[in-house]
Amino acid sequence: MRRLQRGPAMLFLTILMVSVFLTGYYHLPKTTVKNHQVEKKSLSYEVLKEDVDLAAHYYKSVGKKSDSSYKRATFTIKKNEKVLGYNIGKTQSFSKYLKLVGPKSKDMIGKVEATKVAYTLVLSGDLVQVTDNKTNQSYTLIDNARLAYRRVPYYMTDETNSEVTYLRNGVKKTVSIAVFKDALEDINISKNVFERTESTSENTGQE
Repeated sequence: MRRLQRGPAMLFLTILMVSVFLTGYYHLPKTTVKNHQVEKKSLSYEVLKEDVDLAAHYYKSVGKKSDSSYKRATFTIKKNEKVLGYNIGKTQSFSKYLKLVGPKSKDMIGKVEATKVAYTLVLSGDLVQVTDNKTNQSYTLIDNARLAYRRVPYYMTDETNSEVTYLRNGVKKTVSIAVFKDALEDINISKNVFERTESTSENTGQE
């Protein structure tokens, strides 16, 4: 009699366990797997210019009564703008915080104290050509960029404000206001006006 009673009990217990398992299985959250194929573009890169001065941009000139707070300066290279002879493929912006300090007592140009200070932004980094190997289309971007600035104390040489005098490597130089403005905006002219010619290749990495 004990064996007959134990058999139905074990059967009932087995059926109960199976029922619980099946109930839990069907109530589990189902994950829907979408069979999407992600196509990754095959890109190749070529460094055209590495760690060089790329462009310059005149920011502002300040006098002795200058604001001591920091200003956020932005340098934007627009799409199709030429940088060292290469067209940039898309608009890129770079920023830096500057404190625009006017002439100090130590900003002497010979025996004359500077009356103003010009600030120009200098963008350096790499020029990289990106090529889509499937479409064979390529474009140039600025990468590994760094934004610095050049501070140039100066004074107007004559009353007509047609000439500017400043220091280049400790030597007093006088140029026309037109050349001075061009040097603040053009990286190549800047090197000739504000730096020694023989140090250009060392500073930019160009041959």
